[in-house]
Amino acid sequence: MALPAITDGTVVLRPFSADDGPEAVAWLSGPHSRDRSATDGGPSLDEDNARRLVEKLCHSDAYAVVIDDAICGSVSLHRDGKSCGWLEVVLSQARLWVQGVGSRVVRLMQRVAFEQEELEELAVAGVPESAEGARVCYEDAGFAMVARRRSDENDEVLVDFRLDALSWRSAEQRIIFVHHGRTGPEADQLLLGSTMDPPLDHVGRAQAEALSLSGLLYGIGECMSSPALRAQATAEQAFAAHNIPMAVTEEWQDRNWGSLSGQCFAQVERDAEGLIIDPPTGESEAELRARVKASLQHIPYGEHVAIVTHGAVIAAVLRYLQPNLIAGGGLASGMGISHGSITELRRGPVGWRVIRISDDRHQQARRATAESA
Repeated sequence: MALPAITDGTVVLRPFSADDGPEAVAWLSGPHSRDRSATDGGPSLDEDNARRLVEKLCHSDAYAVVIDDAICGSVSLHRDGKSCGWLEVVLSQARLWVQGVGSRVVRLMQRVAFEQEELEELAVAGVPESAEGARVCYEDAGFAMVARRRSDENDEVLVDFRLDALSWRSAEQRIIFVHHGRTGPEADQLLLGSTMDPPLDHVGRAQAEALSLSGLLYGIGECMSSPALRAQATAEQAFAAHNIPMAVTEEWQDRNWGSLSGQCFAQVERDAEGLIIDPPTGESEAELRARVKASLQHIPYGEHVAIVTHGAVIAAVLRYLQPNLIAGGGLASGMGISHGSITELRRGPVGWRVIRISDDRHQQARRATAESA
């Protein structure tokens, strides 16, 4: 039996029918289908396979996405047993994701899954990490990132998301990890660690300024900062204008790289997983993990919290909480955590959930001018 129609006043989701087939085939297999597919991970097909897919949509729990009486996408919800549903959203044009249509569709489907279907979990598989429009829609809707993997077809990093009904219904605490702005040695790809503390360079100062304008920091009530001057300068620039109190704590200090401090990252030995090998002196991986574990436990419950710290520390947090996120590459050592970026966790009744990693959309407007200064 087809799911009932649902609307939020702008987007209408109605059961997908055979009448929707010709138009759906056009954007599933047309000349722009590959570009569109890159924005949501949905299929880019030849015409015959597109027709077969449309035929399946007509005989499954699938919706047509309709705006102003025109179809502009499809949504399917497939049950995996009694408790889990797999969600696939495919929009006809890339711009619909950034125009908010994607967010509306995802939120409507959350209502369908958790209220009408009474599912316990909703999953999304294989969203290209580079497909910012779709990926951010799932992040903003509270889906947790549970795995990153390489595509078998083109080596692109794909992300899997999940959201459980309990988290969807609860008011979770947001923990925002901010990677401080860039310094001169880091521009030269050098490891710093806790024994080196250069100031922000001109790009780092622009990154800290851009942070203050990020909507992801809305609602933050408290800021904690590493004692490193580069972290404190970032925190002051990002949060002072919002009158958010800041506390400096050793818990979120950078990793002590010992004799590796000051060396070029590309020349430092790493293991098979991409982790920098334990320095002969300094802080080992085991010691860093223990520090991160204790520091997470010390974060007070209550207000939403921002923590300004270092890439190696943020990566250690991810390795501890969700190791499957490191598998796609680029994050194991912390070098893939962009300066001035935001990594968001949530803490609630099911524990810790990773929502987004190294989000630096707020930097894009500043990047060109900062690099040319």
